[in-house]
Amino acid sequence: MDNTQRSRAVIIPPESDLNRYEAGASMGQNEELAQNLEKIVSQLDIISSSLLLLEQRISTNEDQVAQVFEYFKEIREQNSSYKQ
Repeated sequence: MDNTQRSRAVIIPPESDLNRYEAGASMGQNEELAQNLEKIVSQLDIISSSLLLLEQRISTNEDQVAQVFEYFKEIREQNSSYKQ
């Protein structure tokens, strides 16, 4: 008999052991999933706060750029009126 034709023995634990293993694994997985989801929610909160601050800073910057633009526009108008 060559290696491809060899049969492999499969050991099946008693039904009670399988149920206990599956229940334990499920509980452990549920706890791990809950912890991971809590971490994700916490990280999303941090990202939301960071985005809010960034949006405020961009808005402030846009306002300041608009003020500078208006200032230079006034200076240009004053200079053009002096030339005439």
